[in-house]
Amino acid sequence: MDSKSDVGAKAAVLPIAIGVAISFAICFLLLSIFAAILSKGDFGEPTLTAMSFAAQTLGALIGGFAAAKINKKNGLIMGVANGAIMFALLTVLSMILGGSLSVMTVIRLILLILGSTLGGIMGVNIRKKQKLL
Repeated sequence: MDSKSDVGAKAAVLPIAIGVAISFAICFLLLSIFAAILSKGDFGEPTLTAMSFAAQTLGALIGGFAAAKINKKNGLIMGVANGAIMFALLTVLSMILGGSLSVMTVIRLILLILGSTLGGIMGVNIRKKQKLL
């Protein structure tokens, strides 16, 4: 028989999966926009790194928000889980493509967890306006 915590964990899987998918979609969209901007000018590597981190962090924030909004509770947990999974997937992909672990990996971990957690907290605390009539 399933305990209450097992049922709760199973119910959280779908919102987190949707949140991670949204995170990557937003990240891809922003990276595409940034690539178009970068192709028009002569920008250095610091600009590229900043844009990459900004896209990842905003994607994580929106994905964490979506996961918590869908789940309707546990915003902190939804956000941390979303950010951790996003980080793990990005790190594995980076390693497959020949990347290595560095200080930037730690920065990415911090930004993804913080952004996604903030999104998760916002997702459960932002309510629709109620009409006064």
